[in-house]
Amino acid sequence: MAVNTLDSSLALSGEKTDHYHWLVAAVAVPSLLMVILDTTVVDVIIPHMMAALNADFYDIQWVVIAYMVAAAVTMPMFKRLSERLGYKNLCLLGLALFTTMSAFCGQASSMGEMVLGRVLQGVGEGLVIPTVTSLIFVAFPPGQRGLAMGLIGLGATMGPALGPTLGGYMTQHFSWRWAFYINLPIGITLWYGAYLILRPGEGKSEAVPPDIIGFILSTAFISSLLIALSKGQEKGWLASDYILTLFTVAAVTFPLFLWWELRQEHPFIDLTIFGVRDFSITMLIRLVFGGAIYGSFYLIPIYLEKFRMYPTFLTGLLILPGALMNGFMGVMVGRLTDRFGGRRIMALALIGMAVGFYLLSHADGYTSKATLVMLIAFYIGFVGAVFTPLNYMSLACLTPKHLDTGASMIHVIRFIAGAVGTAFATSHMEARKYLHFLGITKRLDPSHPLLFPSYARIKAYLMAHAQPPNWISTQVKAFFYESITLKSYIFAFQDCMIVFAIACLFSLFLVPLIRERNGDVSMPLD
Repeated sequence: MAVNTLDSSLALSGEKTDHYHWLVAAVAVPSLLMVILDTTVVDVIIPHMMAALNADFYDIQWVVIAYMVAAAVTMPMFKRLSERLGYKNLCLLGLALFTTMSAFCGQASSMGEMVLGRVLQGVGEGLVIPTVTSLIFVAFPPGQRGLAMGLIGLGATMGPALGPTLGGYMTQHFSWRWAFYINLPIGITLWYGAYLILRPGEGKSEAVPPDIIGFILSTAFISSLLIALSKGQEKGWLASDYILTLFTVAAVTFPLFLWWELRQEHPFIDLTIFGVRDFSITMLIRLVFGGAIYGSFYLIPIYLEKFRMYPTFLTGLLILPGALMNGFMGVMVGRLTDRFGGRRIMALALIGMAVGFYLLSHADGYTSKATLVMLIAFYIGFVGAVFTPLNYMSLACLTPKHLDTGASMIHVIRFIAGAVGTAFATSHMEARKYLHFLGITKRLDPSHPLLFPSYARIKAYLMAHAQPPNWISTQVKAFFYESITLKSYIFAFQDCMIVFAIACLFSLFLVPLIRERNGDVSMPLD
C-alpha cells in the first residue's frame, strides 16, 4: 500500500521563501484565466470572422473545434513532458506558443491560416493548464491546498463566464482581431514573470521510454470523440456517415487504448490512477456536473441574445456579476475546504446549484434584467463552490507519481464534459422545442377566443398601413409562427435547466462515497 508523501517530496518548503507559493499563484492564475478565457471570447467573435476569412457558418466552427481538440490531445502528454523538461520549462514553452500563435491568428487572412494557428494555440493551452495546476497545488503547504484549488477554480470557471463580456466589448469597440492581439502583452508579461519566479528542476524525474502507440490511440480516441460531439447536431448525428465513422473510431480505439496501456511497463497514461476510488468518483462527478455547467454556459448566452434580443455586450454585462461572484466563492470556499474538508461544502454547493438551475427554469420572455442578473449570479456563484473542493479532492488522494497524470486528467475530462454538455444542450433543446411547438399549435386556431382578438388587431394594423390584401394573411401567420417558435424555444430552455438541476442532484448522491480529508494529504492510496 503506497503512501502519499507530497509533503516531503513535493511541498516546496524549507528551500523556498514563505511567499513563494503566492508568487507562483501570481503567475499561474492569470495564465490559466488567459488561456481558458480565449475559448469563450472566440465563441463570441466567430460571426464577425466569417466575412474576413471567407468562411460559412459550418466552416468557421473549426476555429473552435481545432483549438479544443489540440488542447485535449496535448494534455495527456503533460506527465511525460514534465519528467523531461520540468514545470518551469513546460510553462514557458506553453505560454510562448500560446502567445505567438495568438499574434498569428490575429493576422490570419484565410481559414487555413486560422485553423493552423488555433491548433498550435490549443497545444499551448494543453501545456499551460496542467502545468499551472500541478505547480500551484505543489507550491502551497498542505493546510492551504484547498485555497490553492480555489485559485485554480478562479481561473478555470471565470474564463467561460467573462468571455461574453470581453468578446462583446471587443466586437463592439474594436476589430475581432483584437480578441487575439490582447493576449500579446498579457502573455509576454506572464512569460517573463514565470521565467523570473519559477524554480528550475521542479517536476523533473527520471525519464522513461516514450509510448508512441499509446499516444496514437489516445489521440485518435479523444479527437474523434470531440469532433463527433461538436459536429453531430450539424450533420444529423448517426444519420451521417461522417459522424458514424468518428464514433466508430472512438469505440474501437478506446478499448484498444485500455488493452495496450494496461500491458505497458511505462504507459502513456498510467491508468492505475483510476484504481484510486476517490479519484474515479470525482472524475464521474466532474463529467456529470461539468456537462451541466458547460451546457448552461452554452445556452444562457443563446437565451439572452437570441430569445431576449439583447446585444452581445449587454449579454456579457448581465453575466459579469455572476463571474465576479464565482471568483469570490471559489477563493472563500477554498479556505473553508482547508478548515472543514471539501465533502460537506461540495454537497451544499451542489444543492445550491440545483436550486439555481430550478430558479432559472422559470426565466421566460418577460423576466426583468435585474431578476436575470440575480438568477445568473446565484447559479454561477455556486460553480466555484463545487469545483474548488472537487479539484482538491481529486488531487489530494494521489501519490506524487500520479499527481501530474491527475492534473492532466482533470482537464481532459473537463473538455469531454464540455463537449458532451454542449452537444446534449443543443440536441435536447431542439427536440423539446419541436415538441412544444406541436403542443402549442395543436391547441390554437384563429377562432380561439384568446387568440382571435390578437389575430384581428394585427390584421387591422397591417391593413391600416396599406399592406397588400393578399399578403396580410400570410404576414399574420408568419408573425404567429415566429412567436410560437420563440415561445417553444423558451420552454425548451426551461426544460434544459431542469435536466441540469437533476444532474447536480445525481452528483450530490456520489459525494458521500468520497472519503473526507480535512487538509490531510498523507492518506494512503486504495
